[in-house]
Amino acid sequence: MKKEILLDNINFFEVFIGERVLKSEVFKSKGDIPVYSANVFNPFGFLEKTNINDFSHNYLLWGIDGKFEFNIIKKDTKFATTDHCGAIKILNDTILLEFLLYELELQSHVLGYDRTLRPSLTTMKKVSIKVPIDKKGNFDKKAQIEIVKKYISLKKIKNNIGNEIEDLTNITIDLEIPQEKIMILKIEDIFDLKKTTNSSKFTKSFVDKNKGDISVFSASKNPTFVNYGYVKDNLSNVKYFKDCLTWNIDGSVGKAFFRKGCFSLSEKVIPLILKNKWNGYIDPIYVKYVLEKKAVEKGLEKL
Repeated sequence: MKKEILLDNINFFEVFIGERVLKSEVFKSKGDIPVYSANVFNPFGFLEKTNINDFSHNYLLWGIDGKFEFNIIKKDTKFATTDHCGAIKILNDTILLEFLLYELELQSHVLGYDRTLRPSLTTMKKVSIKVPIDKKGNFDKKAQIEIVKKYISLKKIKNNIGNEIEDLTNITIDLEIPQEKIMILKIEDIFDLKKTTNSSKFTKSFVDKNKGDISVFSASKNPTFVNYGYVKDNLSNVKYFKDCLTWNIDGSVGKAFFRKGCFSLSEKVIPLILKNKWNGYIDPIYVKYVLEKKAVEKGLEKL
């Protein structure tokens, strides 16, 4: 079981943004306290003083005007924030810092915040997380740790997804064509990889606001599970696909499906659209099984 908590619950969190800091202040400063701005990983500079007076708790930072990313700051670590950086102070140690990071990163694509839809202090306070609880109704730290372990393993794989996509283009397939000849082709020779999927702005919340009849698939291992819902047809900023293979690059990585009819895809799935010259020669279902076999060999099938 899980308990849902809003980030504006003062019993568990304190959510705030920093103060305005000018480049000239950073340039003149001789301090050694890192100050974070829209980039929550690399300090904007260093100051002699900080806007924060309590470092006995763990913090999670998020960027307001840059990429919607998070960084953890563990207790007893001095830092400062500008008005382009938000901070979440965890007041209750039974909520793990790494678990909060996991929950918010899990929701980041659905929330869809970016430079145009800013994750301001007001909007972030409306975000909630679901924390596992034990039989007594207390926050279950062991369950959180197990979830975080799986998350870390998955994140390592995510970091290698770019390499996996590159590897995908280098996969070779033996195909028998007329006149009993065998050709060894790379994926990029067979499919038009220039036809890409939707961007990160194509979120579940966007689909919910533009409901229609077109299925939107994400990276599920179930080929019929329409977990993103149904979107309107002919939206100018949405990519649609028809009668083609799809390949999961996140979630259930390494799964390929041949989908019939018109559909759309989340950013976690890429389309594999057969080049015209191979129509009638290459069976997409055969390619699907070859791809998934290669995925097993690379250790991705377990996901």
